Amino acid sequence: MRDADQKPFFTLMDQTAEYYDRKLTASTKAMYWQGLADLSIEAVRAALNAHMQHALAGKFMPKIADIRAALEANRTDDGHPGGDEAWSIALQARHENASVVWTDQIAQAFFTVALPLLDEGDKIAARKAFLERYEREIVQARKAGIVAKWVTSLGSDPKQREQAIDQAVRLGRLTHEYAQGLLQRADPITPAAMLALENGVKSASTTPEEARARTAALRAMLRLA
Repeated sequence: MRDADQKPFFTLMDQTAEYYDRKLTASTKAMYWQGLADLSIEAVRAALNAHMQHALAGKFMPKIADIRAALEANRTDDGHPGGDEAWSIALQARHENASVVWTDQIAQAFFTVALPLLDEGDKIAARKAFLERYEREIVQARKAGIVAKWVTSLGSDPKQREQAIDQAVRLGRLTHEYAQGLLQRADPITPAAMLALENGVKSASTTPEEARARTAALRAMLRLA
């Protein structure tokens, strides 16, 4: 969550406490904020709704651990990885020669908010921004009933490409037949060609924000599904 989410978050916690005939002090709400700050407010709201509807747990005012447990319970069958795993996957995409097997939600969060911060050298802020955006992407996907769809972004290193694809097959994220087709393809767009395309996009943009947005869109369009 961002600083701008603090007021609606406190309101949400006050409403939850009122539902359970409780009243939260300012210090208690601050503890909830600190314990859930890495999530999006949409994810917290969804988790609170799930908790309150649970036949047993819903009888009691949720603690921080209960809210996180309710959020994890919604992740059992749709294949979307948790935030930490998604971040470790996304970090691989920073290297242009690396091949990555990821979901649309991971790619969107990475290119939109994390990559610009990584380019500035702020890995801590990049991780926090990624987790917040990824949680929002997952909440929206689950509301729409979208399960995880694993796609490939192929880099120029043949050995690493093979390792990434083989791992995805072992994890059940790609079929063996599809993986064989990927390994037999010619080399994908090279880093130099990608850089040239991105520079062309940036030169056509009028602001840094537009350049980043258009570059992210270009990367998404060139991703191999």
